[in-house]
Amino acid sequence: MAIDTEGEEKLLKKRRVKRSRTVIQGITRTSLRRLARRGGVKFVSAAMYERARAQLHSFLERVLGKAIALAEHSRRRRISSLDITRALEQLGQPLYGFVDAGFSEAEKEQEQKGRKIHK
Repeated sequence: MAIDTEGEEKLLKKRRVKRSRTVIQGITRTSLRRLARRGGVKFVSAAMYERARAQLHSFLERVLGKAIALAEHSRRRRISSLDITRALEQLGQPLYGFVDAGFSEAEKEQEQKGRKIHK
């Protein structure tokens, strides 16, 4: 049997070649400009977009790394919103408006004192 290279070439030409790019490039220039406007910036430099993406990438790596460690420590496979809020607190950037919904005030005090909570 002979290999039909002509047919394969036609098939490859019809297929769309997928460009390889990182996920962080999905954050568009307009969305970064919108965030800058919300922060009070009037003019945005062209070099700012790549710097902002790099900063966002490093911030997400730090937060998600802490959140994954918290989830693994409690032997869970899913990251909860509580893991994210605790990771942000550990990094010194608390997320206001989120309270530990899973604990009562007495349980929070016991946890802070280092006692185990038995339910």
